Amino acid sequence: MTIATHLPQPEPTGNPVFESPDKLLHFVCFGMLGFLFMCSGWIRNVLLSWCIVALWAYVDEFTQDALPLNRAFSNVDLISGELGILAAYSWQGALQAPQLQHLKESIANVLASWKNWLYLGGIGAIVVFFTTGSFWFIFKGITGEQQSDPSFMAGILLSTIAVLFSLWKFGNIQINVLKHKKNMVLILVLTMGIAAMIAFAVPHTFVDTWVLSLFAIVLGCRMAWNSAT
Repeated sequence: MTIATHLPQPEPTGNPVFESPDKLLHFVCFGMLGFLFMCSGWIRNVLLSWCIVALWAYVDEFTQDALPLNRAFSNVDLISGELGILAAYSWQGALQAPQLQHLKESIANVLASWKNWLYLGGIGAIVVFFTTGSFWFIFKGITGEQQSDPSFMAGILLSTIAVLFSLWKFGNIQINVLKHKKNMVLILVLTMGIAAMIAFAVPHTFVDTWVLSLFAIVLGCRMAWNSAT
């Protein structure tokens, strides 16, 4: 993301072939950066770790405006990135409970191999590319207009499911810690309903509605995980 945002931006055209889901990209990319930095354990203090990644997002936005790249400082882009980082850090301590230690060790064993990182990354990239493209053509055929944001959001969600499923299969992980599955399902259903209302009913202000919707989904999944474990 940092490299892409620091390339000179060409003059905008009136009718681009593909409208980039720019705000969602900021959310996802900085969220992934925050999640990986958090999981690395380089900084033990969670607040300090979050501040470092949050500062990176600000510096990224500031420098692309300061340099002669034909790019302006965008508050919406910055908020999107910061929300992605906040969403990632909301999962801090998700596997810290004593009853989850076996699950934590199983996941760590899978991720200890660089080959598994390549497999999981490849699966995620392939799924998000093909599902986003498929939904883009479907939505454009239905509405007659580009719908890059919902297409990319659907691709991200399906890609995440595919990566988690692959992680489960690669490690032969036994998930027997979900004690309150009904509560989990209820929270997930409510989360998807709230996310849909945000995406389609909340007016666009200083925060992109699709970013808010994805943010709500991440937080809802975190609460569902807490209720189930």
